[in-house]
Amino acid sequence: LAYKKPTKIPQDEEQRQLKQLEFEIQYHEHAEIMKENTNNQLSTIKKSFTSTCEQTKIPKKRGPKRKQMTPSRVARFKVRRIKANGRERERMKGLNEQLERLRETIPCFSLSQKLSKIETLRLAKNYIEALTQMISSNQIPDNVRFAELLCQGLSPNTMNLVAATLSLNPRIIQQNNNDPI
Repeated sequence: LAYKKPTKIPQDEEQRQLKQLEFEIQYHEHAEIMKENTNNQLSTIKKSFTSTCEQTKIPKKRGPKRKQMTPSRVARFKVRRIKANGRERERMKGLNEQLERLRETIPCFSLSQKLSKIETLRLAKNYIEALTQMISSNQIPDNVRFAELLCQGLSPNTMNLVAATLSLNPRIIQQNNNDPI
């Protein structure tokens, strides 16, 4: 099967990015601590000044307060996103590997074309239902009936692939599939 694999950031590059962002977090957290100390000193000066001067009260803002996006918070969000993207990439890799194994199991073979994820799942569901029906009825259907069972709810292209796999004329399946079974 010739299909293009998605591009992937090399793991060592991802680790390098994470270390860089962690360093930025430490730097900005240290800068924030220094800024807080300066702000604390300024606030004590401001309090003594405002106690001597009467000012009109400004109404407080209502609603939830949003934290200010400091550079360290931005860096932490970036680290979180990089880690989440890595987990999602691994999850999708595992899912795609299992779909590939499922494609090898279901009765539909083509060197030039790969079934989509949804078509693979639909055909697998139909295949399981057909096998269940064969076991419960204790009868093996002929190829046309088996193909009809497999092709319920599938696209015409997938029906053609199933027909070719079972050495059948695709028109027979498509005509019979349009009729209620």
